[in-house]
Amino acid sequence: MLVTLVGVVLAIIIVGVIVTIDRRRPAASGPPPRPTLPAWSSLGFGLVSLVALVWPLLLSRTAPSGDEGAVTVSNSQLVPLASISFSLVGFALGVYALRRGDRHWPTWVGIVASGLTVAFWLFFLIGNIVSPA
Repeated sequence: MLVTLVGVVLAIIIVGVIVTIDRRRPAASGPPPRPTLPAWSSLGFGLVSLVALVWPLLLSRTAPSGDEGAVTVSNSQLVPLASISFSLVGFALGVYALRRGDRHWPTWVGIVASGLTVAFWLFFLIGNIVSPA
C-alpha cells in the first residue's frame, strides 16, 4: 500500500512539473501543428510503464524454479512503483494534451499504453480488496 501511495505522490509531482513547463509556452490558437511536450511525455511515460509492467512478468516466466532470495527485477519494489507512477503520469498527460487540442498519434499511443497499465493496477487493487488473502 505504501508503494502505491508513493507512486501516486510521485506521479502528481511529475505531472505538475510538466504542466508548469507547458503553461509557460505562449498559447496558440487552434490545434498545434506538431505534437506537444505533454503528448511526447505521455507516449514516453506510457511505454515505460508498460515495459515496467511486462518485463518482470516475462522474467518470472523464464526464471528457474527455486529463488535463493536474491534481489532481482522480478521481486524489486521499485518496478511496481515505477509502473504505477509512470502509468498515472502518462494517462494524466495524455488527457491534458487532448484537452489542449493535441490529437496527434503520440497522445493516443500514450493514453492506450498508460490506460492498459492503469487498468491492470486497478484490477489488481480491486482483487486485493475483494479477497485480501
